Amino acid sequence: MNISQFLVRELISRINLVAEQVDPVSLLQLTRINKTLRNLLTSKRTSKAIWKKHIDRLNLPKLEHEDGRDIDFISFVYDRGCSFCDGDQPDYADWRHRIRWHDQVSNLS
Repeated sequence: MNISQFLVRELISRINLVAEQVDPVSLLQLTRINKTLRNLLTSKRTSKAIWKKHIDRLNLPKLEHEDGRDIDFISFVYDRGCSFCDGDQPDYADWRHRIRWHDQVSNLS
């Protein structure tokens, strides 16, 4: 292993260590910093255990979220915006489909 491979492995190891220690909202924010961090923190190979730990810490009733990615589940729990317009304080939430929306969206159909 050359020095650059060693440094990359160390960097990834330290990022994962930080990701395990922060709260779920901060972890979501880390995934939104740039594409490189998002790819690293959402990669099934490197991050599945991290997201599972955060879900286990939520102390919610056992909710079925195996149909989607863990990051989508955490995002639905903590993000409060409308799934269609990113507006604040949506009127409805559908846990099964992981979407939130306003009355205005309901009236469009």
